[in-house]
Amino acid sequence: MLNKIHQFFYKLPDLVKFFYLTVLTAATLDYFFEDGLTVFKVIVITVVTIFNCLIIFKPKEK
Repeated sequence: MLNKIHQFFYKLPDLVKFFYLTVLTAATLDYFFEDGLTVFKVIVITVVTIFNCLIIFKPKEK
């Protein structure tokens, strides 16, 4: 299931993928931590976005 979702992102431009992941991660963390933007939250957003980028931007298997 997760692989099928990630396959959808392969067709999008890289900048769109990165922007989407950053916004999605920030929105998710804002939902869970409603006390505003903190340094910890910025670090977590960056780490989760990089992790997702490593999954989505990996080379396609032939």
